[in-house]
Amino acid sequence: MKNDRIIAAALGLAAERAGSNAELGRQVGIHGATIGKYRNGIISQIDDDSWELLYPALRPFLPPGAKYMPRSRLDSPSQVREITIHDYAAGESVRPVDVRPVPVYGLSQAQGMSGDVWGDVPPDAEEGLDIMYTADPHVVAGFRVAGQSMEQRGIHDGDIVACRRVESPTDVPPDCVVVAKIDDEVYVKRYRRVGDTVLLLSAGADGRDLEVHASDIQWLLRAVEVVHKL
Repeated sequence: MKNDRIIAAALGLAAERAGSNAELGRQVGIHGATIGKYRNGIISQIDDDSWELLYPALRPFLPPGAKYMPRSRLDSPSQVREITIHDYAAGESVRPVDVRPVPVYGLSQAQGMSGDVWGDVPPDAEEGLDIMYTADPHVVAGFRVAGQSMEQRGIHDGDIVACRRVESPTDVPPDCVVVAKIDDEVYVKRYRRVGDTVLLLSAGADGRDLEVHASDIQWLLRAVEVVHKL
């Protein structure tokens, strides 16, 4: 993998989140001094094995698409689906300067949220609020998953799903992953709609399906990306 300016910027953000080059290196299994050389451009080419180690930590800071995916993750469609819940809209592009923080909520924490506040809360303004970094300009919040009810979609306990606003529930494609609030409970489910009936379906043994009237949904966000915990 060529060590370009986008990777260097992502390394800087990942090291900042980890606290230092050394701590980032400890987390991914690469010497901290090597991380520094990558950041400074002293090493212009990152070998495949090192990129496999770095990619999970850098992925939240990289532009969407397949360009920066390790080769092993592009061997089959099923491997790609482990990384991407939903394809980004065609023609969208982002620059490293577009990487920005957004708040991350636990599902129980999100129960008290109303649907009109997404994107309005400065991530660093609320003490104790987690943040994630995203290159998608339309992502407004992340949600930390609890349980294994979506494991068949590659979403596991502790993962974070990054979400976009939904202008109308009719804009959500069938079987898309959503985060929805119903009866003051927040769920991560697959979405289907038949007329005014909405089916919120699990994708794993540890979960239950819901059938509700569309008007019962207090708010709905569309998941576009999953960030796996290390």
